[in-house]
Amino acid sequence: MDNSRRLKGRSNLPRRKVIEEQLLIGVCEEINKGNFNQISMPNSENAHELVSNLENGIYRVEQIAGFGDIYIQKPDTKTERDFNVWLIVDHTNYIGWRPEHPEIFEAFWWLINEYPELQSEIFNAFRSVIVGYKEPDEILQEKSELKNLTVQLSGKPARKFNISLAPFEYLLKAEKWLAIEEDANYPPPKKLGRRYPYACLILLNSKDFTPKEVTTVFLRAFQWRRK
Repeated sequence: MDNSRRLKGRSNLPRRKVIEEQLLIGVCEEINKGNFNQISMPNSENAHELVSNLENGIYRVEQIAGFGDIYIQKPDTKTERDFNVWLIVDHTNYIGWRPEHPEIFEAFWWLINEYPELQSEIFNAFRSVIVGYKEPDEILQEKSELKNLTVQLSGKPARKFNISLAPFEYLLKAEKWLAIEEDANYPPPKKLGRRYPYACLILLNSKDFTPKEVTTVFLRAFQWRRK
């Protein structure tokens, strides 16, 4: 089925949501045809450079048993180095979304309030992925108490697909690729890169700032350092 037919009757959707849905349909249709490559890329300081050297296309980069797969898609439109990060739950039924930092921040906030006894371990897991360049699977093998955590989701997963729960593994693997994307768009050391989401998580971990405050006021405050 072509995109125009699938989107028929949704002309009242905001333009951004229509574009998002078109992108999702396009990615899923390519996956349905088998038009993607499987790659394994270490979490490293130069991962964003390795991604920039990949040919345009769709790449499966992470698998989350019983939940979904993470893909990256080149090119995107933000910068010539940018790429889309997708979590695809069911490509045959077009169920998936682009993970974003506000979603990650909300989930992190929920976790540290729901499991205060694990707050240090949860924060350290994110820190290890973002600025320690550690692989999520390695962290989860070492911390079985985190591997078994289930996190509450908000935003697009809950509103559009009624997916309100996810394994903690999803957050770490999504954040790995969002951090690489930040490095691609705002390459360090001149720009913040992945230190931007890390700084936001530090603020959230203090419990002095809510996710809404971090994603509005502090996003604007950090913006000058990201340009």
